[in-house]
Amino acid sequence: MTIAAITNTARPAHDQGVNSINTSVSAANDGGAGARVRSDAESTRDKENDRLRRIIGPRLVLAREQSGLHQGEAARLLGLGNPTQLALWENSRRLVPMVELIRVADLYSVSVGYLLGTTNEVERDPARALRAATVRGLRGMLDGLAVGLVDAIGAHAAAVGPDVVSARAIVAAGQALIDALGVAMRAPEFDDIRGGASVIRAVLEFESRLDEVRSAIKKFDLLDLDLRERIADAVAANDGG
Repeated sequence: MTIAAITNTARPAHDQGVNSINTSVSAANDGGAGARVRSDAESTRDKENDRLRRIIGPRLVLAREQSGLHQGEAARLLGLGNPTQLALWENSRRLVPMVELIRVADLYSVSVGYLLGTTNEVERDPARALRAATVRGLRGMLDGLAVGLVDAIGAHAAAVGPDVVSARAIVAAGQALIDALGVAMRAPEFDDIRGGASVIRAVLEFESRLDEVRSAIKKFDLLDLDLRERIADAVAANDGG
């Protein structure tokens, strides 16, 4: 075999090696380009999410306040359990998932577009706006009435409470006295005591008066219980609405 033939025979293997190297370099270049594309896409997405957080957060606060809801109350109505998650959304710390954003818009009676910043029209439609404004007004009135009612109950309890406590103490002491006199009156020698009959009449009269006081205390307790239950029901209905 000649030198030329040997050279011609070895050349394909050398070419294959070069081609393999070129292919590896090309694949590496393609991989790097793909990574850069993914990195650029992720960077763009992060910037967009950050922009949305900064838009949505303040609008969540404004819409909630216009609905007359406290943060804790709004979180409860949204089923969040505690206001921490809502606070993160309002402070632009986290992006609101679209499903939750729709629920928030429905609760606050605003459009999703308003929360996303695509429109400055707050209310979804005139009828919804009127309903939301009416609810907010009624809620404010109910809150004012509730505060006045609680203050009145507090003043009543402060004024009447000590009297009721004193009446209970008097009844207890009076009953102890009657029990003690009853023991004395059952003694054989009591019949020989001058004025014993008047003592018995006085005891019976005193016991009758104690029964009247007991009846008044019981009536007060029932009225107080009924009032507290009515207030609790009103508060529960207001929270549920």
